[in-house]
Amino acid sequence: MFTQLRYDGSVVEGTPANKIILTVSATDVDSPSESISYSLDQLDEMYFTIGSKTGELRTGQILLDREKTPVLYFDVKASDEKKMTGVAGIKVGYHGRASIRLF
Repeated sequence: MFTQLRYDGSVVEGTPANKIILTVSATDVDSPSESISYSLDQLDEMYFTIGSKTGELRTGQILLDREKTPVLYFDVKASDEKKMTGVAGIKVGYHGRASIRLF
């Protein structure tokens, strides 16, 4: 069972690959000591990666254009050793770099 039903993260446009966006967490309610494995659908893996044991969601190799896709919604799955699964929603918002003004 995930500790949250939905996780929210944000990414600055142009962020390089492999930067942590957020970390998901789930436990097996029947056997809390059992290990949990996290995964994404194949399409979502184009833009993000997830640590199968850590739950760390990271930016992938393909960068999104925030003007075309300002927000992306997808699911993350958690599976225990008995192959029981749970699903949580992910929302990742993209925003531009803040302009810096020198006075």
